[in-house]
Amino acid sequence: QTQYDSSGIYSVALTASVKGCIKTKVKEIKVFEFPDIQFLYSNLSACDSLEVDFEAENISGKEISFDWYFYDGVQLSGNPVKRMFNSSGSYPYRLSVGFLNNQCMKDYYDTVLVNVYIPPDADYMILNSNGEDVTDRTDKGVKAKEVVSFLDQSIQNDGQIVEWIWNFGDKTIDTSRVGGQVSHVYTTTSGIVTTNLHITDEYGCESEATHNVLVLEALSFPNIFSPNNDGINDFFCPLEILGYFESFEMVIYSKWGAKVWQRNCKDPNCPNYEDEHFWWDGKNKLGQNVAEGVYYWVVFAVPKSQTNTFVLNGSVTLVR
Repeated sequence: QTQYDSSGIYSVALTASVKGCIKTKVKEIKVFEFPDIQFLYSNLSACDSLEVDFEAENISGKEISFDWYFYDGVQLSGNPVKRMFNSSGSYPYRLSVGFLNNQCMKDYYDTVLVNVYIPPDADYMILNSNGEDVTDRTDKGVKAKEVVSFLDQSIQNDGQIVEWIWNFGDKTIDTSRVGGQVSHVYTTTSGIVTTNLHITDEYGCESEATHNVLVLEALSFPNIFSPNNDGINDFFCPLEILGYFESFEMVIYSKWGAKVWQRNCKDPNCPNYEDEHFWWDGKNKLGQNVAEGVYYWVVFAVPKSQTNTFVLNGSVTLVR
């Protein structure tokens, strides 16, 4: 038995001798070079679980077969192949390469180091100005213009949390990227408001949590206005923007009880605070200026927070 250390063509001679007769037979044999294999990996770090691409780069260009044998008995054929890992560690494997219709076989051994990081667990509490927990409660909430506290209760696992993004549910997002505690004041929304916290750790692993907060509406009106087109108090409207309603109706009466003006709306965007012409401008239903004096108003408003309907009334003095 002869072992050849390098590929090439070798001449093999067989000599036989029988009763002084000598016969020699020469034959050439070809020793093939084993494929030159280089291992390539991708996606060696991930969160939760990790799918690694195993690829053997065939530098020799020969047509060969690939069979991968992993530490836990899993066998995969082809090139490249994918393998899922659920935890970090060093994982050995064997690649069996065959060519010439698998007449020639060679095994390659290697170990892959993977990092599977456990993501953080996002969570938080919502507190009203009295420090009461109002997270996901429907029987207790926060008032419009009340300072609301969002207390981070996230748990970090493999990586340190480096980014917090707060979504307060009223088209306001806190991008200061700080944890601990942040504050917010609701002025332009009401009802059940869905909030969200999105966190990211140092390895890029993400987590998010969502909670609801009940924002209660409030309504208050001035007792005097001056619709003289000077840009100051030209409309009879709420003193502050304190929530939206399922439905809203305002009726203005004269001192004799005659209906002077009326406006109503329904969700969404009810009332439209950005449209000052939604509110009473001191004119009657025909668009004519009314006389100075005292007028009486009534408001019916069904809050989105599903609390008691607002039934308000009062008087307002119109001066020009």
